[in-house]
Amino acid sequence: MKPIQRIGVIALTVVLAAGSILPTFLSGAAPGRPATTGPAAGARSPQAVLGDLRDADEKVRTVMPSLISLSDPDFRKENAAKILPPMKQMLGYFGELEKLAPNEEVKESVRQNRYRLMSYLATLGDKDTQTALETAAKGTGKDALSAKSSLALVSWFNTSKDAAAQTKVLDDVAVLAKENPESTELGESLGFMANVGPANGDVSKKAIDIIRTNMKGDDAKAMLAELESGMAQKELVGKPFAVEGRTSTGGKFSSDSLKGKVVLVDFWATWCGPCIGELPNVKKAYADFHDKGFEIVGVSCDTGDDVLNSFTKENVMPWVQLREASQSEAERWHPLAKRYGVDGIPQMFLIDRQGVLRYVDAREDLADKVKKLVAEASDQGATTKPATK
Repeated sequence: MKPIQRIGVIALTVVLAAGSILPTFLSGAAPGRPATTGPAAGARSPQAVLGDLRDADEKVRTVMPSLISLSDPDFRKENAAKILPPMKQMLGYFGELEKLAPNEEVKESVRQNRYRLMSYLATLGDKDTQTALETAAKGTGKDALSAKSSLALVSWFNTSKDAAAQTKVLDDVAVLAKENPESTELGESLGFMANVGPANGDVSKKAIDIIRTNMKGDDAKAMLAELESGMAQKELVGKPFAVEGRTSTGGKFSSDSLKGKVVLVDFWATWCGPCIGELPNVKKAYADFHDKGFEIVGVSCDTGDDVLNSFTKENVMPWVQLREASQSEAERWHPLAKRYGVDGIPQMFLIDRQGVLRYVDAREDLADKVKKLVAEASDQGATTKPATK
């Protein structure tokens, strides 16, 4: 569920929940499934609708880069008027895509994600959407379940500072989960609640426990494993932290040698597309803050030194890279990644000048987080309240 906090609305509503909806529409049929329907006469092509959807989403993301902002009442009050128009356009485009779906599997995925988008609109105060959800929730069948799940998310966002109120929301969702244990929609909502806007750690743990106790199926198992690893990572925040191991040039290294500096631990690989996409941000942070006491330690999930060293040289990455000789095609994941529950890359940890882990989600708003820690005096970190979401 880590991507939830970072990606924009279209990425959450299309890519995260269904994974292949975008390429499905672009190719015209779901992988391995024949198209059972075709565009009606005069209907726009899926590509045209997706183009408009991306444009509208970009307008939303210029104001709301992260969905976490929805849990901030001040943000909603100040920015709803800017976000609602393009988000309403997106809702219309989802309606078009639902009609253009090449088969029932894709149609169902779009339908579920259309309801998720409706939860954002209602959270931002759109009364028509709120009424539509409340009406659908009184019915029966899958639309009623989708509406109830969406309304629970609206309540969740609106009670982000109130642990007791969020616990009540979770109690209600737990009833739905018991009645619908194989619902991927409810599982995703619970995973969302565990990650985005929980009032405290206990509330987040309760959301995870509902999945553990009530949800069934492979998707629920995978989500549970990811959420539990995320919780384990959060337990590390605020404590001394160091990484050590073999370097890609055959030496030995420990980040303890960098105490007194702010250290970014970047779990990545040369074969990872999102890692390469993130590289300009990492390099810019290094260029902007290195002279102020900022260092980077790469933890590579590559399987050979030559490829890694050639890439870092070509792309001017002067910081140390850790890679164990045991990493191979069969097991390329770095042992440190497995040890600290890193199940998706890139992921970035950020250590302060005292050697205390302050963030396990440093990829999001990287420059701001580095700037904050660099500005701290070297004797301040140990007494500073851990900065984590």
